[in-house]
Amino acid sequence: MATASPATLPPVNHNTVFTATVNLVPGPMEMITGVTGSLVGTPVEPIVITAVGTTVTITGKHQNLFKDKFTFTPQDTSDKTAPSTTVEGIGAVPDKQNLYDLKQDQRKSETRTYLISYSGGSVTVTQEVLNPLDVILSFMENYNYNDYKNKPK
Repeated sequence: MATASPATLPPVNHNTVFTATVNLVPGPMEMITGVTGSLVGTPVEPIVITAVGTTVTITGKHQNLFKDKFTFTPQDTSDKTAPSTTVEGIGAVPDKQNLYDLKQDQRKSETRTYLISYSGGSVTVTQEVLNPLDVILSFMENYNYNDYKNKPK
């Protein structure tokens, strides 16, 4: 049976692009072909897993793992003039809205699992996704609220 090296990837921050490489090491008298990979479980994330030979590259970012709740109204409105919408996860927040409330998930980290399959079986690889408070701070600082950055002065 093949093994993954490393079996535990380095930790990454929430909403931060990362690239990690895993090498499949064949067991005695084993030939590894047809390698594929996938992120196990929910939520779905913008993660791409590619394989060349026995080398697997995992690239993307975990945007929706933490249950941050964002509430907003459409551009140029308020909660007094239009219905509010609440979404969960940074990846679900549309640009150019009147974002006015955030309930941040306070969990420190979560572990994600990747399944790497090959002709003779499969192995799993894990990765800790960290949730430092400055990730949300950076998101909020760079969010294009109600398109104010592009309005004429």
